[in-house]
Amino acid sequence: SSMMLPALTLDIFLRDIRQPRLIKLDVEGAEQAILEGGIGAIGPERVPFILCELHEAALQKFGHSQKSLRQAAAAMSYQTFAIAEDGSRPLLCPDSQVLRPRNTNYVVLFSTPNAVFEAWPSERGE
Repeated sequence: SSMMLPALTLDIFLRDIRQPRLIKLDVEGAEQAILEGGIGAIGPERVPFILCELHEAALQKFGHSQKSLRQAAAAMSYQTFAIAEDGSRPLLCPDSQVLRPRNTNYVVLFSTPNAVFEAWPSERGE
C-alpha cells in the first residue's frame, strides 16, 4: 500500500523558524536532494554544521553518489570532515579523497575549517 505525505523544501521549512546551527540529515539516500532544496536557506554563514549520512547504496537509489553529495555541499561552500570516534576535532577530507567507511553507512560533517576550529578548541597545544 502507499501513503501520500506532505513534503516541503528545506528553504520553506527554515523560513518560519529560528536559524539552526546544526542540521542532521539521515534520509536514506535523499540527502543530496534535501541539501539542494535548502540552497536558499543554508550555507556555512547561516548553518555552520551539517551532519550527513553517507550510504553509497542508498544514494545510488536516488541517482546520487558520495562524490555528487560532497560536490553539492561544496557548491554551498561547505567542506567535508570525518567525524572522530573519540570526539576529537573532525578531520578535513580533501575533495579527491574517497571515504571508505567500515560500515555501510557513515556520518560526515559538512562545515568550514573556521567553524570546526571554533567548536573544537585546540587540543594539547596545537
